Amino acid sequence: MTFAPEQLDRSKADLAQLLRDLRKRAGLSGDRLARRCGLSQSTISKIETGRKTPRLTEVESILRALEVPAELAEDIMSLARIANTEWQGVRASRLPNVRLGIVPNDVVTGRGPMNTFTVYGTYLTTVETFTGRIVFRDSRDVAEHLVIFAMYEDLAIFGTAADGFLSTVAADFRSPAPGTLPASRDGKV
Repeated sequence: MTFAPEQLDRSKADLAQLLRDLRKRAGLSGDRLARRCGLSQSTISKIETGRKTPRLTEVESILRALEVPAELAEDIMSLARIANTEWQGVRASRLPNVRLGIVPNDVVTGRGPMNTFTVYGTYLTTVETFTGRIVFRDSRDVAEHLVIFAMYEDLAIFGTAADGFLSTVAADFRSPAPGTLPASRDGKV
């Protein structure tokens, strides 16, 4: 499902109104709810007025503090996920000097980085690991990463092939396999 910018704005407003209504039905002030869920009263106010899009963890805390039934909480969390989707009016693939490719998950590579790296021309490479970032300026290190980058570029799909691949993956994620229930983010069904 693709969301237009208006739908995303509407979901933010709907989420704000729904959370405010739930708090009022529970008979709690914004300050009292804030103390129950470990947030500031200012944060609760900004969320309820739509001036702040709450993080998913904040919504979970609020729902727990309000003792919202599981089925309703799941619906609200879905709305929160939509509200946290950011719309970008400019497609990255149309930016100058940017070409986006996708290496499908079933492609076998002979080697691969255990991190993320960015190559800036032939003079600089940054490598992000779990513990920090490394900057390489030595031409031999940059050249090695250019070789790795070229390998991934050869394995990647671009343009309409990438669009079709992403559409298929998105459809697979939206519909659970027959006979299964979708799992929540914490692994519970």
